[in-house]
Amino acid sequence: MREPDADWNRRERQESELQRLDRNFNELLQELRVAQTGVQILFAFLLTLAFTQRFGEVTGFQGGLYYGTLVAAALATSLLIAPVSLHRLLFRRHQKGRVVIAANRLAVGGLVALWLALVGVLWFITDVLYGHVPGAAAAVVSALWFGALWFACVHDIEVALSEACTNVLEHAGAPDEYEVRLQVDDDRCVLRVVDVGERPGRLVLEMPAEPPDGEVERGRGLVLMRALVDRVGFAPLEERGTVVSLEKRLDYTDPGV
Repeated sequence: MREPDADWNRRERQESELQRLDRNFNELLQELRVAQTGVQILFAFLLTLAFTQRFGEVTGFQGGLYYGTLVAAALATSLLIAPVSLHRLLFRRHQKGRVVIAANRLAVGGLVALWLALVGVLWFITDVLYGHVPGAAAAVVSALWFGALWFACVHDIEVALSEACTNVLEHAGAPDEYEVRLQVDDDRCVLRVVDVGERPGRLVLEMPAEPPDGEVERGRGLVLMRALVDRVGFAPLEERGTVVSLEKRLDYTDPGV
């Protein structure tokens, strides 16, 4: 089982629950400042765009696309500012835990709305300048680009962890004979899947470069794990079983990661 976040912080950081919540909220506010600047500039640009001289030449499709983008930008603005008002409304009511959980959800929703707004504005401008086909292409490319930068890191970790757990379940004595441990440092995330079964990691690591037909599926999991995270490690336990370690570098220079 994954160790509760509060227990890990108490052991590693020597933090009380209130100190942890204060730190979480302060970190969230720093992230929101980065995102809010971008979405406010985008929203202001979209508001002024409707009053330009050339805006009267847009088609019905382009007008609908513009309005949808404007709504997405407004939604992103409201979601990213909402944690501040929530904190004010619950100030001195001893609800910091509730504030942190709700603010995190609002921030994630705001990032999704900002993602849609950025895709929409690139789609709209490209469609006006070059036509429908280049506009649609710009929308697809930008959606994939921003989605990969902002959300793919978490997805990679989830898929790699799923493959590691699947590997363990195939070889452990029972489904409850393994646990997942999480460690997050300043610039990396380390997941350890601890199995007390028959050392699944050793079975995988000894596979040849081109496994026989019966071993292809087993080898696929290792290939996926190595492709999605920065380092995959296997360490046998003293008596029996294996610890599968997945290490992923975290880049906090991008506000979405």
